[in-house]
Amino acid sequence: MKKVLFIAAFAAVSLTSSAQFAKGDSYISGNVGFTSSSKKLNSTTTVLENKTDLSVSPNYGYFVTNNIAVGVGLGYGMNTTKNDATGAKIVDGSTLSAGVFARYYTTPAKAFSFFGNLGVNYTSGTEKLPTSVKTTGFDVAIAPGISYFVSNRLAIESTIGSLGYSTKKRDVTGAVASSDFGLNLNLSSIRFGAVYKF
Repeated sequence: MKKVLFIAAFAAVSLTSSAQFAKGDSYISGNVGFTSSSKKLNSTTTVLENKTDLSVSPNYGYFVTNNIAVGVGLGYGMNTTKNDATGAKIVDGSTLSAGVFARYYTTPAKAFSFFGNLGVNYTSGTEKLPTSVKTTGFDVAIAPGISYFVSNRLAIESTIGSLGYSTKKRDVTGAVASSDFGLNLNLSSIRFGAVYKF
């Protein structure tokens, strides 16, 4: 009897695990990130630097198996830093990006899915201060995430942190590309978004 109950429970979990996504499903999603912070210009003044970062990234994905999706994405980001006393901008920049990604989903409960996202992006941007300078870059990152389905087609999702490598070069004579590799787990790396399956 115990074996029968165990098999029935396992079958039920297996069925619910594959209920959210199936091979051939498509989805569109979008993530929005926003951070705002302040810090003193130096230790002898109360004047603050106010920093604002905004990012928006729509994506399209297609499930090649019940658990694996591949897709393409676009992105836009902007970052500004202002002098609190004068309102003058110290930093003013923006970026556009395009890339591809692959995701592996696992579904331990009917409404929840966990996923790992591997993304590769090319970026092009502009630094407007002190003079306008073009920048180009490339990044590869792995990020864990979670999706919660509020209906059969609509889910909310979040990615938390990332492990990745990025490189960036300013389009000026003699410029050397800068690169960075590391694990990012601070609160500014949390991204929220929505997923619509069709």
